[in-house]
Amino acid sequence: MKHFALDETSVGQVEPFLVEVTRRNALALVAADVFSLEAAEHVAARGGRPVDLPMLLSLVDLWDPLKQRAALQAFIYYVHHIEKKKPLMERLERFLGSPGQQPGAPCPAGDA
Repeated sequence: MKHFALDETSVGQVEPFLVEVTRRNALALVAADVFSLEAAEHVAARGGRPVDLPMLLSLVDLWDPLKQRAALQAFIYYVHHIEKKKPLMERLERFLGSPGQQPGAPCPAGDA
């Protein structure tokens, strides 16, 4: 689940996600640019893991380049084959800076 800023007034928006993830006994990562203390506690109390931008950057920084490439390829596959939403595909292509790249094609060295 992603959200730009999560505080006590907006944390309820992730509740259906947390319920569904708990039902499936899966890992619930709720990513946001920033969390208020109350929102982070709410997510954690329901079994989720609040991940803000600085935490995400520090986690990704620990990954080696092969893991980064594999994660990117998995995300590209998910966007193109599971989500299948044209606006999301176009947004991902703009973000990657490589319009027309084949979904699942290896990233050029240094891009991951």
